[in-house]
Amino acid sequence: MMKAIQYLIIAAASFGLLGCAAMNESECRVGDWYGTGLRDGQWGAQNRIADYAESCQKLGITPNLNEYTRGRNQGLRAYCTPDSGYRAGRAGNSYGNVCPSDLQAGFLSGYERGYARYRLERDIDQYQNQLINYRSDRKKLEDKIAKAATEDERRKLLRDLDRLSRQQMYSQQQLDQLLFQQANWRD
Repeated sequence: MMKAIQYLIIAAASFGLLGCAAMNESECRVGDWYGTGLRDGQWGAQNRIADYAESCQKLGITPNLNEYTRGRNQGLRAYCTPDSGYRAGRAGNSYGNVCPSDLQAGFLSGYERGYARYRLERDIDQYQNQLINYRSDRKKLEDKIAKAATEDERRKLLRDLDRLSRQQMYSQQQLDQLLFQQANWRD
């Protein structure tokens, strides 16, 4: 569980860095287009030169496309590895089809393994939450059954309780299967 939290923090930080497309004035003036491209490539970001050009245009600054592209390509070579793919998949990030063709297969093999692990842990969390909700709902139904004013109301509530019990049993079986998969997972 702690590893899942670490991956979520990494993913959130990644989205925070990638979510702001515009550059501020000092970044435009410094004009480290190679470094900017390198950073974008290392994070697996789409080509953002048009966004940067729009931000810097107000200052009369034009990005250096060649330097940005050179840096981004170098960054993508660092990003597009099987290990990086695994981390991206494990964090539940989507893949933006940014890897060069010679690196894509390796990245995707890692990504698919990581994303399968992410889905497994996500599904475990969902079933665990369902079971918590079922227990709470069961307690409420049992209280209503005890206070039922009529036999018809009581029978209806007992049918609801039976339906809830079947749902709870199904969810528990699914959770048990997923926990078995998790226990036997090989990274």
